[in-house]
Amino acid sequence: MTGKDTYKSKTIRSKFISIQFLLLLLFFGNYSCFSQDNDSVKNCEQQDIGDLFRKKDKPPKPPKKSMILVLPNVSSNPANGFLVGIGGTAGWYWGSKETTRVSMAGFSTAFTTKQQFLSFLKTTVYTADNKFFLQGDWRYYIYKAPTWGLGTNAPDTNINIPAQWSWQGTDLAETDGAYPMDYNYIKIHQTVNNKIIEDLYGGLGYHLDYYHNIADQLLKLDTIP
Repeated sequence: MTGKDTYKSKTIRSKFISIQFLLLLLFFGNYSCFSQDNDSVKNCEQQDIGDLFRKKDKPPKPPKKSMILVLPNVSSNPANGFLVGIGGTAGWYWGSKETTRVSMAGFSTAFTTKQQFLSFLKTTVYTADNKFFLQGDWRYYIYKAPTWGLGTNAPDTNINIPAQWSWQGTDLAETDGAYPMDYNYIKIHQTVNNKIIEDLYGGLGYHLDYYHNIADQLLKLDTIP
């Protein structure tokens, strides 16, 4: 056996030992109660690894009715360049867990090296006993994207333009006739529904898509007769 084979063998063995150790932690962390006597097994509840280090006389944590997770958002793509911001998700109950579904919200705010600002908030909300069901999609963008206007000069993306990068339906590569546009975008989509019978809702919604501060970078009004 060569030195390279020996190294591979040791690497595989170490990975196998690591996997075994992880499985043991999961097993004893989740099912440690089976090592107790038979009477206590009947009232046994599933535990996490963190519960093993909790003091026995310490009262258990009360169940949470809400949670939130916030993480940094760092990425790169052709449409935005380098993007830095924060994003996350939240979940909560606006009523009893037995009769109310969980409400959730996703959110993000970011700045890009192409002088863009992107923010959104998407929600799915249930009030107590699922009486009301609300859905929302709120966004505010300071954005840049090319456009081809209207008419016969607009390219057919299914025929004339080869496969390339795209972002939210907008082609990113420079093509003939494209006009770089700067604009601000406000999106407010909100619906409110009232429960009629179980799992059947009826309600109203309001949808607003508003573009303003639009600037066509290649528009030259002084050249038009």
